[in-house]
Amino acid sequence: MPLLVLTALALGAQARAQLAGPRVRAEVAPAVPARATLFPLEDVRLLPGPFQDAQETDRAYLLRLDPDRLLSGMRRAVGLTPKAPTYGGWDSGGSGTVGHYLSGAAQMAQATGDPALRKRVDYIVSEMAACQKAGGSGGLWASPWDRDWFADPGRGNVRAMSTTPWYTTHKTLAGLRDAYSVAGNALARDVLARDVLVKMADWCVATTSNLTDDQFQHMLGDAGTMGEFGGPHEVLADVYAITGTCKYLTLAERFRHRVIFDPLARGDASVLTGQHANTEIPKFVGYERLYQLTGDKSYGDAARNFWEDVTVNRSWANGGDSIGETASEAAHALASDRSRTGGAGKPFTHWTQTLTGSRPGEYLPVTTPIPDALTRGKAQITVRFQPHAGGLAGGLFDLRVVQP
Repeated sequence: MPLLVLTALALGAQARAQLAGPRVRAEVAPAVPARATLFPLEDVRLLPGPFQDAQETDRAYLLRLDPDRLLSGMRRAVGLTPKAPTYGGWDSGGSGTVGHYLSGAAQMAQATGDPALRKRVDYIVSEMAACQKAGGSGGLWASPWDRDWFADPGRGNVRAMSTTPWYTTHKTLAGLRDAYSVAGNALARDVLARDVLVKMADWCVATTSNLTDDQFQHMLGDAGTMGEFGGPHEVLADVYAITGTCKYLTLAERFRHRVIFDPLARGDASVLTGQHANTEIPKFVGYERLYQLTGDKSYGDAARNFWEDVTVNRSWANGGDSIGETASEAAHALASDRSRTGGAGKPFTHWTQTLTGSRPGEYLPVTTPIPDALTRGKAQITVRFQPHAGGLAGGLFDLRVVQP
């Protein structure tokens, strides 16, 4: 029986397709089988209302952006002439957001069936393939600076982590994975995106192969020098699941950041206080994915303990989970006059979806079964939410329909 699941963790987040689903063949079965899976986005369509309005606003914004401007820094990094000037802001130093954009376009194409966005996905993937060909190694860099940064680890020389290199690498990897597993068209999903994704994963393996374990940990950051490296291990684990090649899993497990991971695995969340909150969340999304694929209990314990600490002790009703992006103790947070930030809302919702697959019902507060009689023999159903007569309906922040 389908289950209708509501949660108040974030607003309007899109779900990525599960790699073990029917549309993408996974060579590796999870060691912890999913007990519930999300319906693919193309199987659900929003009806007129505030959620559809928000979706259409996002779709229009995606179509306003110029892929050539987003790819400008990536082309410069391999010696190709940019086709358009870069954007400012986060992209002023290079192609820092093209991976985010590729994920968003792929998911929106699936959620709406918009052919213009499917073409965007194809185009960006083909341009990334051209950059790989020009660069020769399979790497994709946000800028010439990122390319030069990665040259040191490639030679076995460790550099302490700074914000952008692995962070943007993670986003590019994730965009390619989503183009392959979500967008659902022959060029991007079945041929080119997979090829570009695997080549980039190969480059990640080669780039880190000369680092000792101690050097790798230093690259991730010591207690006082941790940078924001995202969660490349989540996507590398996905590449392992897609290909069955163990070297991607081996590299994914090297991102086990001991200075943070070990205390959380044994239930000590005090180490989080004072850390950059947005840095930590994608790490533990990746650890939950490693738990699913390997069954290693330490990954599952660390992910569970982190999630429970942040949601119970460090989150507020407005969705904020930190003070100025810094994880603070609850008492200090309540006394602070600084803003509660919620920049981690999307990855945290994605993480909750990941946790829900292996432990359904444990992380989502309201579950409403849809009776079989209402769905039997029907290809489509409509679900409405309304208050009882004379009552008021509270805010609905998120909706998931899952199959047990």
